[in-house]
Amino acid sequence: MRTKTYDQLTIIFERFRLRKLSAYHPIMSDLVKYEDILDELSEMREDFKYTEDDDIEEKEAILEEITSIDKRRLRQWQYMMKRFVVDTHYYDYINE
Repeated sequence: MRTKTYDQLTIIFERFRLRKLSAYHPIMSDLVKYEDILDELSEMREDFKYTEDDDIEEKEAILEEITSIDKRRLRQWQYMMKRFVVDTHYYDYINE
């Protein structure tokens, strides 16, 4: 189920990634943390892609790390959802 908070936070994050969000946004540090987690997750998935097929231990270790990072990603998003104030943290900080 999508909510107004989810939709607005998604737009804020997209604008953040495009560098079209005010640096003074109240959850800027949380957005940076979330982006770092996404980057780390992307790197681990890339590592997994290039792991040799017969290296089962390495694949399992990377999959475990990917699972752990993905849980951090979800926790960070939930934290931002709690901190985000609908409408207040939306229009005032968007640089057009």
